[in-house]
Amino acid sequence: MTVVFTGKDFSFLGPILGVVSWLVIALIVSSFFFPINLGTWFSFGMVGLAAAILIYDTSNVMLHYRADQYVGASLQLFASVALMFFLHSADLLGK
Repeated sequence: MTVVFTGKDFSFLGPILGVVSWLVIALIVSSFFFPINLGTWFSFGMVGLAAAILIYDTSNVMLHYRADQYVGASLQLFASVALMFFLHSADLLGK
């Protein structure tokens, strides 16, 4: 809703989300080797990261896709929403 109502370009989030995603992957891999309990706060952070990715993707779809690229745009948004639902369901299942 933020992207639709403001019309702001959130493309500046791309590099930030990339770095944060790699840091999260490093944290997950290190939790295999060291006794780190990621816990509930990590799950909330991952859902927040998925929300930021959804905002970034929505901004890209609205401002950078042409009208004849609707299939790619819808797949990009679907993948972002599916990621958020997957992370939320994994949080509910305790994984």
